[in-house]
Amino acid sequence: MQMPSTIEEISLLAAQSNALDLSMGTPVDAVHDFVADYFKRPQNVAIHQYADPDGLIALRQQITTEYGQRFALAVDAQLQCTLVSGATQGMMIALMSKGDEVIVFETYFPPYASQIALAGGTIKPVALTMGDWTIDFDKLLGAINGKTKVIILNSPHNPTGRVLSDDEYAQLSHICRQHDIYCIEDRVYQDYVFDKPEAALMASYPGMQDRTIICNSFSKRFLITGWRIGYLIHPEKLTEKLRDIVTNYQCSLPTPLVHCLSDHYDDFRAGHDVIKQRFTLRKNIVTQILKALGIEVDSSQGGWFIMASTEDLFCGVCDRQIAMSLLNDQKVATVPGSLFMSNNTDINKVRVSFCKTESYLSDFQHQLSASVNET
Repeated sequence: MQMPSTIEEISLLAAQSNALDLSMGTPVDAVHDFVADYFKRPQNVAIHQYADPDGLIALRQQITTEYGQRFALAVDAQLQCTLVSGATQGMMIALMSKGDEVIVFETYFPPYASQIALAGGTIKPVALTMGDWTIDFDKLLGAINGKTKVIILNSPHNPTGRVLSDDEYAQLSHICRQHDIYCIEDRVYQDYVFDKPEAALMASYPGMQDRTIICNSFSKRFLITGWRIGYLIHPEKLTEKLRDIVTNYQCSLPTPLVHCLSDHYDDFRAGHDVIKQRFTLRKNIVTQILKALGIEVDSSQGGWFIMASTEDLFCGVCDRQIAMSLLNDQKVATVPGSLFMSNNTDINKVRVSFCKTESYLSDFQHQLSASVNET
């Protein structure tokens, strides 16, 4: 059996094989009690019907108010914030410009490539420095030409867990202004930064709010990946274009879930502090498990993933074969690093998710130990 070509297929194969799934970022934590209580109460019939295609204004105001408080970013909820069906759809909507060249930093989240292609654009990968995953600005400048319209920025970064430095943000903002390039900033993991209080925000840099589209969702932050509620924060000059696309992608979001999120927004936010503490612990557990088995890991500064090196323990075996062996023999699903490369280059690493519960990770330790002891 060959390794599947997408993360979703790996996760499906893990389920079919009754394997531990550390491939996808799918948590197994219980939802808050107030969610169940909300839907037990009598509801206004209106919340079960179509809603404003731009998104519930109350929730948009809560989002923009928070960005003002956290990042000192002034955003008009009515004109500069649009709700979308998750960050994946939001990214697709933001990219809709045929003929553009779009720079992505490699390694990158695989759907970027198909989203860019579906939008009629051309992907232009720029390799991050292997190991510390910093931006090579000489390579970036060499990739820019007259057709370059967008740079996709993802920090905390999936798959590596890298959080870009303030200096990298400053240099990128200068390059975008100098070359008249838009930045689409994928911030789905912005609430999972472990080594400092907050990740930088591109739109807060001088001259960048008018050329930055923030793409985010509540899936990861509040552990509600199935709700599919995301948002774009965008320049007012792009509002009409983006919303024309939105109305052709969705009539409205799932209205009851949107109302629940808005009505309990402060409760969700308060609960996130505990969630982040759990995930910090889980990151440390997985890191310790891997290191104890002699597996080198890259430091994860944010997000839900760790990149683990397979080169020392599995010399001469490509990362796809290693991931397939772990799945078939030890019933542990990971993602080969080559899936995050534009040409599927073997990078001798696998991505491991740490979003599962502590008991789940204990099973992972037992099964991975068996694998290593057999080598």
